[in-house]
Amino acid sequence: MQTKFDTEKKEQEIEKLSQEKLIQELVIQEKNNQILITVLGLILVIIFSVVFY
Repeated sequence: MQTKFDTEKKEQEIEKLSQEKLIQELVIQEKNNQILITVLGLILVIIFSVVFY
């Protein structure tokens, strides 16, 4: 009985950690996208500045 309880508890913990990992991966991906957009925006500003100057 105790073994079954321990197994269920560990499975729940694994599921919880898996969900937390997925959330962290999504946050990292979102931040990477924001950095990429910012860098591309700066590159465009530099290009337009050079072309129209």
